[in-house]
Amino acid sequence: MTQHNRLIGNGQVALQALLLVLAVVPVVAEPQIPTAIREGNSSPQGAEQVIEQYVDHWITALSNGEGPSARKVREALTEPLRSPGSDIFKSAYSGRLSSRLGPSLASDDVVMRLNAVMAVGHLVDPGAVGLIEKALADTRMGSSAIHLHAARSAARLATAGRLRTEDEAVLVKGLRTAYQAERAQPAIAEIMKALGSLSSRVAGEVLLDIINTRTSLHATNPRLPIRAEIEGMTRLWRDMTHQDLENRLEKNDPRVHQMGQAGHRYLFHCATWLREADSDNPLRSDHARMAKLSDEVLRLVMKVFDKEAQLPEKVEREIDKQRWEEVVLRCREWGKLMMRHGFTAKQLEIPPPENRIAPPQPQPQPSDADRQTRVKVVGGRQGLI
Repeated sequence: MTQHNRLIGNGQVALQALLLVLAVVPVVAEPQIPTAIREGNSSPQGAEQVIEQYVDHWITALSNGEGPSARKVREALTEPLRSPGSDIFKSAYSGRLSSRLGPSLASDDVVMRLNAVMAVGHLVDPGAVGLIEKALADTRMGSSAIHLHAARSAARLATAGRLRTEDEAVLVKGLRTAYQAERAQPAIAEIMKALGSLSSRVAGEVLLDIINTRTSLHATNPRLPIRAEIEGMTRLWRDMTHQDLENRLEKNDPRVHQMGQAGHRYLFHCATWLREADSDNPLRSDHARMAKLSDEVLRLVMKVFDKEAQLPEKVEREIDKQRWEEVVLRCREWGKLMMRHGFTAKQLEIPPPENRIAPPQPQPQPSDADRQTRVKVVGGRQGLI
């Protein structure tokens, strides 16, 4: 036998030996939850163990950072809650997952915290609220991304109707605290949206206070996006319009006064902003929209104060024709009318910026994993770089 043939022969022997080894090494399959457990109206024997094994497998995969991507792990963890299944199964599964996400949110690994808080919004058990509260209080590296996704999870739970009155109270407090500490505009926008998704009166009051005080930030930063304020103001205006139609809105309600302040301040700000902005500025349409909305807000407020009052002409036509000086003059007409009904000039003017930012918290030194993985929040979306 030539040397070449001997090498081929030895290779075949080695290959046969490898195949024999592979034949006896068990392949660890990804755990599955049978349909009988998912759709059953009662918990069959062994169901709890199956659920536990499934959750533990994917939580471990998320923790060790190896194997499947973080996105695949997150989707696997939430798939049983997103797919058809009985309430009994989903409640049991959610409870188990909720108990395992707590330690993940306490991890120093920002990627693990991110994926954990993104999964929370799919939970159906009361433990979800405590997890969101914990995420909103996060002050470590990457906390802006954590706040952003915590706010989205809160909004998802609210939209799904899964929050009790006491749950909303907890979330309002957490969202307000996160807002006061937050610097990143995408996270701030999601916090405001989450407050707008809650149904409690307190949530509306906190949102209105934020919207009102942010006029000073817009006045000093013409590049600051205004869409979150538009969405929040629209929600508040619609709610108060509905209350007015039911004769439940009174002029001694503090919210009416605050809405009047916000409407006048934003109308003046947007009119002056539009007068000075370049014609191709991408924020022009939003500022025009906010000016029209502010005019409607003022009409609602003045209707509550005095249904017989002679109101200024609507600004919509002037805005569409880009007659900004006319819009500014219309705002001054509103100011004179409002001062005749109890508002002061100081209340209507845009106040100087306040230091709403909480003192910076001590930041821990980044771990090796954090140095390799940084979190970037851009335009409301999170990416790993």
